[in-house]
Amino acid sequence: MDEVLQIVKLCFPRLTPKDMCMLRCSCSELAGMSVSWQDHSINFKLDGSDSATCWLQKNIESMRKLSLNISGDVPQTALQDVMEAGRNLTCLSISSKNITELPPLSPKLEQLKLESCSALLTLPVLPQTLRELDCQSCDALEVLPSSLSSTAVCKLTCGNCPLLKSLPQLPKSLVELKMKWCGSLLQLPALPEGLKCLYTAGCEALEERMQGPAAAARAAATCAGATVDKLLHCIEAAARAANSLEGFPMARLQQPAAAA
Repeated sequence: MDEVLQIVKLCFPRLTPKDMCMLRCSCSELAGMSVSWQDHSINFKLDGSDSATCWLQKNIESMRKLSLNISGDVPQTALQDVMEAGRNLTCLSISSKNITELPPLSPKLEQLKLESCSALLTLPVLPQTLRELDCQSCDALEVLPSSLSSTAVCKLTCGNCPLLKSLPQLPKSLVELKMKWCGSLLQLPALPEGLKCLYTAGCEALEERMQGPAAAARAAATCAGATVDKLLHCIEAAARAANSLEGFPMARLQQPAAAA
């Protein structure tokens, strides 16, 4: 057995996370070995087995970028223990059809992507270091945490989140906001001054609420021979009146250059 362990130790730095899961080894000496994954982007399947959970918990501390596919039945306590060790993660992607909540996130996290987390009901407190948040096909997610306003998020994307009805106060750092196919979204909060991109394709409830007032404002401004500035002001006023958009910065939209 000692000779086998020596061979494994020599080969260990070359083993991938997938290789380690395939070993299915419960040997205490092997379980205690670890290497640094600091310079690697890791794709890992957490299937609920003891070997996979043990390996990830031992090695996640040195990881910076982790894409985690959670399959099978992973106890919440086991997931929490694993993520507690991942205090140095800066980029995290999670895909799971089973988890309903996430454990506390790394205090150094800068990017968080949640994809096909169809049972996820809520998100934990977001770290202030977070710069990008992407939620895709989170079917049960209804709200985002209020801690979003205290982050450094500059890009926020929510796609195919059918139950998401509203957003909390947005961070001042936000530059890009994309809400795609969020059919229940009724309104947007006040938008920060630095926002440069707003995309709301497929948000039927929001679009229906905005369509009437915005069209009426355009017609009124056109009939009155209004300038572009006046037209934008009318649309902004109509949107506010409809309570669909609080303080939309219409004046910051790119306007046609004045005729020479």
